[in-house]
Amino acid sequence: MADGDRQPSEGWYPDPKNPDQLRYWDGSTWTDATSDSLVTPYTSSPAEAPKTGRGYLVAVDVWFGEVFQVIKKKWLAFLLLSIAIPAGLAIVLGGIGFAVAGDTGVEIFEEFETVISDPSTDPDATFVDVSSDDLLFVFGLVFILALIWWLAQAPFGLAAQDQAYAAQAGEDRAIGTSIGLGLRRFLPYIGWNALLGLIVAGVVLAAGLLVAIGFAISQAVGVLLLVVLLLASVPAAIFVYVRLTFVGAAVVLNPGENPISASWNLTRNSFWGLLGRMVVLWLLSIPISIVTSILDGILFGLGSALAFPLQVLLGIFASIAMIGLYHQLKGPAKGNR
Repeated sequence: MADGDRQPSEGWYPDPKNPDQLRYWDGSTWTDATSDSLVTPYTSSPAEAPKTGRGYLVAVDVWFGEVFQVIKKKWLAFLLLSIAIPAGLAIVLGGIGFAVAGDTGVEIFEEFETVISDPSTDPDATFVDVSSDDLLFVFGLVFILALIWWLAQAPFGLAAQDQAYAAQAGEDRAIGTSIGLGLRRFLPYIGWNALLGLIVAGVVLAAGLLVAIGFAISQAVGVLLLVVLLLASVPAAIFVYVRLTFVGAAVVLNPGENPISASWNLTRNSFWGLLGRMVVLWLLSIPISIVTSILDGILFGLGSALAFPLQVLLGIFASIAMIGLYHQLKGPAKGNR
């Protein structure tokens, strides 16, 4: 610890000799007590140390290693919450959709599948026997059922986040407890994300109004404003996305805080590290696309059949990985959970 008249209180702090572990400071000197890389306890004694985050981002290989450890430990919970329940809901709602839509729905689905599987299909040769009212009804039904599916599975997705966070913190939390948390935090989660959506829509609307005013002044002014806004929007959107990437996690895992300010403050000193790790997660999807494309050419559609489950698994991995980053920076959730 730093020298001076005022020494830090006793507790666990990053080991000055090994940043991948913590060492206990007794108030005047370092002790021989250390903790592993998943523990960041700040308590009165080594025996009482809870497992928390570090307060900083670790190397990518350590991060991925911890993610795989969490998956190994809680694979059954993720299988149930992230795959089995959403898939079951999709099957049930899909059956309801086909029952309601009847033969017309089946015909539209087959035509649509033909267009998707063969982009060279002449659009004028499809849907010729289907009325516009039937098309509107079926696509409206699909939209409603998809919305119902998303709303129904969302609490279980939040429960999966809680399972990942608890495992990162060294807690063996029951699946039922996490589902209860997901159900309690579902409406706040929807509300905060809706608020963010409204803010984004307001910014886009304001930008569009500014461009319209520019064109009303002159075409040159309008074009200039449009170009400047387009060039500025990309880095601005990336910056805001990274800084607010933990809003959803904060809503679920730290209900006593304003999630927008919590995410903004949490990422203040970690922007580039988070952005780099997000890019790494995105790059993981490229090999999957390449492999599925190769299989499509060799085995006639097998790649497309494999692409969806592989993307689902990658999405689960990415979600757990992002919760891992949140845990590294934040530590254990506080408040009534």
